[in-house]
Amino acid sequence: MDDTATWQDAKAATQSMELEIARVVPADSIESTDQAETGTLLGCSGGRHQWTGQTVVHLVPGTDAEALVEKVIARFEGRDGFTAAPYTTLDGATVAEIVSSDGEEHYFAGPSAKPDQFEILSASHCFTLPEDVYPGGDF
Repeated sequence: MDDTATWQDAKAATQSMELEIARVVPADSIESTDQAETGTLLGCSGGRHQWTGQTVVHLVPGTDAEALVEKVIARFEGRDGFTAAPYTTLDGATVAEIVSSDGEEHYFAGPSAKPDQFEILSASHCFTLPEDVYPGGDF
């Protein structure tokens, strides 16, 4: 995104990518998909911020959520402007990590700690908030 992007632009682009990642899950393995309507802002370098969000895919019981990680990596590893690779979390789980070439935009997709859920966590490109916008609360 360019430096004129708003938080609304960042949110829309990031939520769109969350849903694109969720579409890797076969339709017959999905009970429902819940995308958080709001997210929060985190600080970036230079006083900029990034929007963070989450989408949860509720899986049909018995779906192998760990196998979906490899599908996500395969789908996004050759995508222009991104890299995709396995990432091991602090609790030892393996998730897909998708990162933009500038290193700002991040997605983590993998099995949730809750059964039968595949979770997608996101952080947008960094952007500058207008001076009159307080970065706390929901966006």
